[in-house]
Formats: sequence, C-alpha cells, structure tokens
Amino acid sequence: AFGKIFFTGSVDLTHLPPLLGNLSLKKNQFSGTVNLKKLPKHLKLLSLEKNQFTGDIWLTDLPDEMVSITLNNNSFHGTIFVGDLPKSLEKVKIGNNPCEKRVSFVGNDTERIEEEFITLVSYTSGLNEKTGCCSGNN
Repeated sequence: AFGKIFFTGSVDLTHLPPLLGNLSLKKNQFSGTVNLKKLPKHLKLLSLEKNQFTGDIWLTDLPDEMVSITLNNNSFHGTIFVGDLPKSLEKVKIGNNPCEKRVSFVGNDTERIEEEFITLVSYTSGLNEKTGCCSGNN
C-alpha cells in the first residue's frame, strides 16, 4: 500500500487557463503567498484549504462567477482585505488561520461590503464578527 502523497512548493494562480471553472488544491503541503487578484473570470470554485499558505488574504478582485472560495486550515497570518464581492458568491471559508484579527473593507460602500462579508463567512468559517478573528473548526 502507498502512503499519503502530498504536493509541495508554491502555487502561481495568475497564469491559469482562462476557461478554468473549478480548482481544488486542498489537503496538500503547498506554501507561500497566494495571489487571488488575477483568477480566471469563469472560475466558480477555488479550494485551497488544508495547506500551508501564508500572508494576507485579498478578496478584492474575485471573478464575477465565483460561488465558493475555501482558504481555511492554512497559515494565513495577515490582514483579510475585502472589496466588492461577486453576487454569485455563496461561501467563504477562512477559519483556522492564525490571522491577526484584522479585516479591512475597501471600496465605495464599505458598510455594505462588511455586511455581505459577515453574512457569507459567519456560518462557514467561525469568523468572530466583533474582532474579525479567524477561528473555528471548519
């Protein structure tokens, strides 16, 4: 019987095929920072959970068709930057990351952006609405 095989190294998400609809890299040992600003415009599902990614989380330029993004169980430790979220987005998982209790809302209507973000993550990631801290078992 074979043991578990994990992929390692960094991941460049800026040069993915333009028609890519789903990408799952979960349950590996990928590391480094993740650039979410140039994802394919038709990407609906992105699963990067259970790796060793670090740095900030930028949810400012997600594709218009994005439905689900799972970043939980990594080593993200910086700020979570949130901008206008796609109307199609149903799930954001960011729990179990050693973030520094910082969520920064950017854009013209930060109150609306914050309200939408809290609605999306409060049930899926254990984000504490008062501190913005990433926690939980998801």
